[in-house]
Amino acid sequence: MRPGQTEGVDRLLASAQAAAGRHHHRFVHTEYLLLGLLRHRNSATRLLRSLGYDCGALYKTCESRCRRGNHAMESGLKLTSRSQAVLKLAEKQREALGHRQLDTTHVLLGLVLEEEGIAGSVLRGAGITAEAVRAAIRGERDVSSVPPAAASQRPKASAEAPLRKPLWRILLRV
Repeated sequence: MRPGQTEGVDRLLASAQAAAGRHHHRFVHTEYLLLGLLRHRNSATRLLRSLGYDCGALYKTCESRCRRGNHAMESGLKLTSRSQAVLKLAEKQREALGHRQLDTTHVLLGLVLEEEGIAGSVLRGAGITAEAVRAAIRGERDVSSVPPAAASQRPKASAEAPLRKPLWRILLRV
């Protein structure tokens, strides 16, 4: 896990890259971010289920909207400008909610808020709104904070250890 984001976000990004590669694309579009988010159990899928949504049905709907590209499968795929916008929106939402780490719930919120990508269209088409997601995030325990008991069990970072950028910042080159 990278500082500043949860392990779920790392998994989401890796899954999104794999999905884009399977569909023979050179870039990770928003629909692949959504597929990566829905592929694993994480705080965003728990939130969606708590709101009454079927993550499997959302996955199938999104998958049906993916178009097959014509490129060989590659590694280290880059994010499209819309996918970059999703992650920037997610980061702004994290800050607005006062959370310390970027979590999959923030990425879900970024996907809903991004107006032109396929992922947002799929989510909004299912009736998912930014307001409902935000309210559910506020209603849950702060998933991005560490409970006091768990904090004492974590090894303390060495002052000499280099700080690593979150994966999404590396991909965006910011």
